[in-house]
Amino acid sequence: MQIFQWLGWFNNLKIEKKWFVVVMLLRPVLEGLFFLKEVSIVLSPLYLLGIGVPIAVLLSIFTRYKKKAKEVGGVDAFRLFSYFTVISCALLIVRSGVGISTIQAVLRVSLIIFIFSYSARYFLNIRDVEGLLITFLISSLYPLMMMMYEILVNPISIEMSRSLERIRGLYADSFNYSIYITMSTIAVMYFQDKWKWMNYRIVLPLLVVAVLGLYHLNHIASWAAFMAIMAVRIASSPRRLIIVFAAALVFIPILMNQQVDLDVMYDSKLVGKEYEILLGERPVEQAFHGRMTRWEYYAKLIDDAAPQVWVLGIFSDLDLYPEVGYVLVAPHNDFLRIFLLSGLLGLTGYLVFLLSSMKKAWEMPRGPRFLKYSVVVLLMMYSVSAIPSIYPSLISIAIPVLVAYDFKEGGDSSANDLVLKA
Repeated sequence: MQIFQWLGWFNNLKIEKKWFVVVMLLRPVLEGLFFLKEVSIVLSPLYLLGIGVPIAVLLSIFTRYKKKAKEVGGVDAFRLFSYFTVISCALLIVRSGVGISTIQAVLRVSLIIFIFSYSARYFLNIRDVEGLLITFLISSLYPLMMMMYEILVNPISIEMSRSLERIRGLYADSFNYSIYITMSTIAVMYFQDKWKWMNYRIVLPLLVVAVLGLYHLNHIASWAAFMAIMAVRIASSPRRLIIVFAAALVFIPILMNQQVDLDVMYDSKLVGKEYEILLGERPVEQAFHGRMTRWEYYAKLIDDAAPQVWVLGIFSDLDLYPEVGYVLVAPHNDFLRIFLLSGLLGLTGYLVFLLSSMKKAWEMPRGPRFLKYSVVVLLMMYSVSAIPSIYPSLISIAIPVLVAYDFKEGGDSSANDLVLKA
C-alpha cells in the first residue's frame, strides 16, 4: 500500500475494522490525558478505552462471526497462554473481589487476548497490515513532535529513575516514547523497500530523531531494542551484510588500536553502574538498573510458594495475599510477569507463539519477514527489563503484525475467516 492509498483504504473499511483504526489514531493523544484519572474515572479516556476496547472487540466478533473461526495450527500455543491467563484472572477476582484495582489489572493483562482474537479475524492480509502500519506512523507524529519539542526547546515533564533523568512529555512514563520510536523505526524500514520516494535522504533524518530521542530517554532496553532492529534490518539484505562486513574489516583494527578512556565508562549515568558491576566493584544485585534485586525477590516468592503456582500462577496460592502488582509492572521482566500470571505452561504458550511467528515468517518474502522478525525481537528485548505486553499502544500494532499470514500483494481483505497457521 502506498501512503496516498491509506485514506481510500480507511474509507472503505467496515465499522468492525474502522473503530480499531480510529482508536489507534487517537490513542497517543488520549494517553497524554492520564492525569484525569485523579479527577474521576468517568473523565479518564484511558479507563474508557480500557473498558471500551474489549467490549468493541466482543461486539465485532459476535456480530459478524457467530461461528467459531476455523483454526489452522499455530493458535494452540496462544490459546494455552490465554486459558491460564483467564484462570488466573478468575482467581484474582474471586480472592480480591470486584474492586477498581482488580478490574484494572484484569483488563490490562487480558488485553493482549482480546487483540489477538480480534486480529485473527480481521487483520490477516498485507493490505490491512500495511494500513495499520501507516496508521501507526500517522499517530506517532504527535508523540515524536512532542518529544522533539522537549529536546530542542524545553522539557514538559521529567521522571527520575535512580539518578537518571528521562523526558516523558504528557505521558505517565517515558516508555511510551520508546514504543513510538522503535515501532515507527520498524514501519519506516519496512516501507523503505516499498515506497520509491522513501530514500536515505528521508530515512536518515528520521533515524537521527530516533537516536536523539533514545539518548534523552536514558533507557538501556530501548537502546538494545533499537540496535536489534537495525541488526535485523542489515541481516535481511545480503548487500547490506556485505557492506557492514567490509566496513568492519576496515574499522575494527583501527578501533582496537585506539586508547579506551575508562573514565568515560565510569562517568556514564546510563552504563557506569553496569560497568562497575562487571568489574566487581558493585554487587550483582544492582545489575540491570537495580532490577536484579526485584527478580531475586520474585524468584524467592515463587520458590517459597505452593507447588500449584508453577501451573496456575501466583494467585493459586491461597496463603499469599493476591497483590495485583505481581502481574503488572512490578516484576520489570515480562517473562517473569507472565510466569507469575499464568504459570509455566502459560509462559511456554506465549513464547511458542512468538517463535511460531518467526518460523512462519521464514517462508515469506523479505519485507514481511523483516517485519515479523523485528516485532518479535522488539518484544523479546523489551521483555528482559520492561513489560511490553500490557502497553496497548504496542500490542495493538504488534499482535496484528504477528498474526497476519497472507502477505500476497492484492490479498482479499474479506477472506479473514482463518487464524494464523504457524
